[in-house]
Amino acid sequence: MEIQRIDGNKQQLLNYSVSAVSAELQALLDEAVPRADVQFYLDIIQRRAGLTLELGSGTGRLLLPYLLAGMHVHGVEASPELYAICQARAQKAGVVPTIHRQHLDRLDAPMSFKTVYAPLGVLQKMSCIATVEHVLQKLFEHLEMNGQLVIAMEAPQPKKIMQLQGAWRMISMADRPHDRARIVLSQAEKVDVIEQRAAVTQRYDVYHVAGGLETYLSEKTFRWYYKFEFKMMLERAGFSEISVVGDYTMDPANDGHATWIFLATKRG
Repeated sequence: MEIQRIDGNKQQLLNYSVSAVSAELQALLDEAVPRADVQFYLDIIQRRAGLTLELGSGTGRLLLPYLLAGMHVHGVEASPELYAICQARAQKAGVVPTIHRQHLDRLDAPMSFKTVYAPLGVLQKMSCIATVEHVLQKLFEHLEMNGQLVIAMEAPQPKKIMQLQGAWRMISMADRPHDRARIVLSQAEKVDVIEQRAAVTQRYDVYHVAGGLETYLSEKTFRWYYKFEFKMMLERAGFSEISVVGDYTMDPANDGHATWIFLATKRG
């Protein structure tokens, strides 16, 4: 994947990594926006007890509060930028997280878990279905017997996405405290309905107080799954007792929910 930086002052295109500014914006949003998933996962962890694994633990938005609440939770994070932010926050909070610095398709933790959860979109960022199925098998292997897997996904909305085909729209923004620069994330999607995926171009504009502008571009793929399709994938990985609930409640998922959460159990 080619990642580029546009310097608004020099008007020239340079090779650059967008991961730093992306992580920075994510960290700012994590601090500013409370989300419904925090209590949802906490309730599951408390009900089942035992060691828990968070996939894509990122800046520690979920992981650190759970550790502060006395929960036994590990994280998995491959991004060095997100890992560094999480470690800095952990030090400030006075906790020492265990974070496995691995990609999910190469997950090799030296212990098993009672609960494994994947926050919204973690698996949908993987463009290859075979890779997702491989990850599901890895997760099955890392769960204790009778352990539970919890995966949150954006509900399929292909018609809505098609209406936005190719159009730029603002997704989020936040101001950096140290220099008051504003980071604005916009994106445009090119949708392939047959393949159930969207090629997403993301644009990070950093507006400096003095008037300078930096723009960072990146491309990624986002895939959506339908209810019975993903249930069959979970079954092929060995899971059973699969249910799908909506919007961080225990209500059965329906067309009105923006988020579907798949719950699956490892049985003997």
